[in-house]
Amino acid sequence: MKLILILTAASSTLSGPVSAQQPWELASTVEQAVARALADAMVHSRYGQPTWAGFGVHGGRDVYWHLVGPTSDSPGPVTRRIGWLAVGGKTGSVAVCGDATEIRAVTISVGDLWLASDDAMMEAIAARAMTTDLVISVEFPAVQEGDDRNGYYGNLLRERPAYREWRVTRPEYAPAVLTAQRACTPPGTRSAPQCSMTWKLYRRPDYSRDTRLPAEDCPIGGRGREVSLD
Repeated sequence: MKLILILTAASSTLSGPVSAQQPWELASTVEQAVARALADAMVHSRYGQPTWAGFGVHGGRDVYWHLVGPTSDSPGPVTRRIGWLAVGGKTGSVAVCGDATEIRAVTISVGDLWLASDDAMMEAIAARAMTTDLVISVEFPAVQEGDDRNGYYGNLLRERPAYREWRVTRPEYAPAVLTAQRACTPPGTRSAPQCSMTWKLYRRPDYSRDTRLPAEDCPIGGRGREVSLD
């Protein structure tokens, strides 16, 4: 009996606290996959940031990269690599952008159809030991009668804030900036209006929209109309 107790105690000590998601496990929700990819994009304080080749293994088991390597877009010296996120048949788009030597930003865009509440996303981020400090929050502007954003389309727009920006910290990692922006296809398109959320993690701690570098502009095409913040 004494031996059994010792073995049980040792097993508990070695296993430690149960993590919400182990590195080798597939995510069970889209929010978990997005949060893990964002956390992996942060720069480790000790090891620094990986090369373009090394970044291909980042993002967790739910992020897949196209076989084509990073490509340079014109105009400007911007390097970009694209991929996708997949969790149980639910998918999203991923892009990584930077210059020839340094990765600057990571973008993940997912349609509303695959998302739960904003609270679920923030809980997944917190589970990755990421602390967020909200610095900007923008709501969609009020609409006037007759505006095409009234009715069903307007309700879609206002289900989530238009734009948010956080300063992000994580133990053993350099600070970063995280943004979330909402976009919806406008009325009158061939298909019904569709909305998506796009998260961008900027690895430069002092990033701001006013000082954004060309290599930090990391869009994912085909995601509808975004609110103007100017």
